[in-house]
Amino acid sequence: MRIVTCMYVGVFALSLAACSKVSDEKPPNPVSPKVKFRNENKFNKPFHGDMETSSSRALASPMLESLKNNHLDVSSTKTIGQAFDNYKYAIKKEWRESPAQSGPSYIDYICWFDISPVSSAALNQGVVKRGLDIKFVIHEDGETYIAMASRIDIKSDGMLHTTPIEPPEIKKIVTAIYEGREITF
Repeated sequence: MRIVTCMYVGVFALSLAACSKVSDEKPPNPVSPKVKFRNENKFNKPFHGDMETSSSRALASPMLESLKNNHLDVSSTKTIGQAFDNYKYAIKKEWRESPAQSGPSYIDYICWFDISPVSSAALNQGVVKRGLDIKFVIHEDGETYIAMASRIDIKSDGMLHTTPIEPPEIKKIVTAIYEGREITF
């Protein structure tokens, strides 16, 4: 019993000593520092965000402009930029470029939808926000295609869940975007 008591006293004394060593700590900085990447030069491509709410839009990079002025097989008259930028069922849209040192470039089109069209089954699963991520590939010779697409669900627990979309479904979704129809998942 004496050993157990000594052990408790020792643990208590150590925890007190560990908690009381405040003199070396600095007070929290009221202004948070900028986030820095380990290799800042690696992430130097511009981010093209939120086209709906931003009053001053960032200038698009040449690669993004090239993508937006290109066409997909769905329509030879409507450009990718016209179709995706004007998709009325997306409440928030953004374009993101992935840095590439060599080889093809990747640009993601990410859009978010109003929760009302989400099915009752999704609501029962805790989905509070639903989005779509379409990844475009642009080769140096100008060849452009969609590499993949994913449905993005944010659930009530705060977790983000992505579900890959099969190629036949991707074609249906892209056709719906070009035709201005609502996407149903």
